[in-house]
Amino acid sequence: MKAVGCFIEYKNKILVLHRNADTPEGNKWGIVFGKIEKDETDKEAIIREIREETGYSAKENELKFLKYINSYATFKIILKKPFNVKLKLDEHQAFKWVTAKEFSLRDSVSGANDFLKEAGYI
Repeated sequence: MKAVGCFIEYKNKILVLHRNADTPEGNKWGIVFGKIEKDETDKEAIIREIREETGYSAKENELKFLKYINSYATFKIILKKPFNVKLKLDEHQAFKWVTAKEFSLRDSVSGANDFLKEAGYI
């Protein structure tokens, strides 16, 4: 599976999303993440996923490519100002802004701590 993920930061905190119970990895926390659709580039896919999952309209020049982690293209956005998070309610039930350490201690999706380490957060 080709997929993308993005750490969205504001004031040294990461936006994490709490998955609905009836979704894969239900009731766990994770970053914006999703599959790449046919004919999408990595950047097009993550911009779409960010918009779908949070309501934020990311611009390509905001995205910083970090690296491929477990074959997933991983990005980071550092926000200059906050935005009104609008969850995709069929996937997520809540969100929080947390430090990397706080994220590492949460009941997170599989591999979340590996992503935090590989991306240089912990």
